[in-house]
Amino acid sequence: MKQLLYLFLCTLVLAQCSGPVALFELSSSEYEAPAVLEIVNHSKNAESYQWYIDDQPVSEVMHLKHTILESGNYHLQLKAIKGNKSSKKIQKISIRAPKHCSVYMLTSKGEMVFELNENTPIHLQNFIDLVDQGYYNGIMFHRVIDGFVIQAGDDMARSSKAKNFKTDAEIPHEINTKDIHVRGALAAARMPDNVNPERASSGTQFYVVDGRDLELDDLKRFEASKLVNYSREQIETYLEKGGAPQLDEQYTVFGYLVYGKEVLDSISKVETDDKDKPVDPVEIIEMKIIN
Repeated sequence: MKQLLYLFLCTLVLAQCSGPVALFELSSSEYEAPAVLEIVNHSKNAESYQWYIDDQPVSEVMHLKHTILESGNYHLQLKAIKGNKSSKKIQKISIRAPKHCSVYMLTSKGEMVFELNENTPIHLQNFIDLVDQGYYNGIMFHRVIDGFVIQAGDDMARSSKAKNFKTDAEIPHEINTKDIHVRGALAAARMPDNVNPERASSGTQFYVVDGRDLELDDLKRFEASKLVNYSREQIETYLEKGGAPQLDEQYTVFGYLVYGKEVLDSISKVETDDKDKPVDPVEIIEMKIIN
């Protein structure tokens, strides 16, 4: 009996005196920007944690979820702490440049990333130029309709006075049958046909489709009324994601949401006034090109 008690006390003392061991698991060591890291912490005998990327602190949670926007080589570090003792684990991560041009958008509701269409080169270059100028930083979403779209880009809808930007009032449309208004589509706003028969796009204003869930019968009705023919892939995408097919072949779609669906959902559900303007402003804090 005394021997068992002795062994128990020794085990207890060792457990109390032993230091923490930092351990974590990554699903991969190679990613493509924007990279969403979801890291499982397997550390032993630790009370708290500190995560770093290239020696910059990013979080103190147990299991880390973190987005890295830029391509390059990074060092991910976990510091496991117990009392005045600590342990570190460091792992190198390689992030490739994206295959397609992508844009990061930080809003007051969270982060979104859009991949731009290469088959709409005028809109792609125009959007890149505006983002590089910082045009959208401080712009508010001035029109939000749940189940339809969220819209921004109006120079008059800013959190503060802006500098002079080089912008075009309109650019030629690049409407095509390939790019459809599924949920998350990024498209150019424009004036209506009666004053804009050429369907030229706004040089600055864009919208993101929220849309609604769709059934096959809905798409068949749109095909009949709009005299369009959706491919099997387009039909499957609409049935999976939902969207606003009533806008197809009317506006230029020049990109798609690839990260941040929950942010789109959050913005689309904000309270609005009788002009569809959010009661509490939703701001684009920053936009930048992902390289």
